[in-house]
Amino acid sequence: MSIPKRSTRVSLCMVCANSEDTLPRFFRWAVPRFAEIVVVRSESQDSTDAIVAEQLRAHPGQIRDYFRKIDDITHQKQHCVDRATRSWRLVIDADELIEDTDWDHLVTQMDAVGCDMGGFPRYNLQVDDQHYCTDWYPDVQARLFNRRVYFNKEPRYQTHHRMDGARGGKVFHELHILHWGNIRPSHQLAWKSKMRAQYAATDYIEGKELASFEDWFSERNRTLDTLRAPLPERVAATVRAWR
Repeated sequence: MSIPKRSTRVSLCMVCANSEDTLPRFFRWAVPRFAEIVVVRSESQDSTDAIVAEQLRAHPGQIRDYFRKIDDITHQKQHCVDRATRSWRLVIDADELIEDTDWDHLVTQMDAVGCDMGGFPRYNLQVDDQHYCTDWYPDVQARLFNRRVYFNKEPRYQTHHRMDGARGGKVFHELHILHWGNIRPSHQLAWKSKMRAQYAATDYIEGKELASFEDWFSERNRTLDTLRAPLPERVAATVRAWR
């Protein structure tokens, strides 16, 4: 797989907890592509801490690791981007990666036209890593932004956030986020349901369901699995390369 030039202008920012099933793939993708990777961990019951510690030893100076007790997801991600030293930040989750591009060239173009934020359509993998949820595509996510931009703090966005401060934005339809979150092991889905249920009162998208089901994400998959369709072959090939 051809790897673009490592970005020196974009800090990759990621928060994680109980992510032992996804972190190895995340670091295989991230380390060759970004000169600065900022990780913020919260309490885990699996081998997440050990995996991050191993990466820190292997890549000193490139990965910076912080621990913060989580109060809500928005604050956690803002804490992460606040520790980035580069003028641009790319936020992804441990169960995601993004199709390749020249990130430094991309943000140089954005600077030239006064664009502070970029979004990407996301393929939510469903059933297995060769299918996606058609009902959610394109699931556009604002993930690339400069230091002018920050997470909105209104309570109803504590778990599904929006960004403020941008002078202009653009969606890069040719670059996709690839998201493994719906096909994680059952115990990981159960943990995520329990964690997110704590914030059900301020989750304006899934709050009611999170409060109604002990394991909402597994319950939700029973419906989403019926909405699956094969990934386009180009995307499917990219996903296969990251197995």
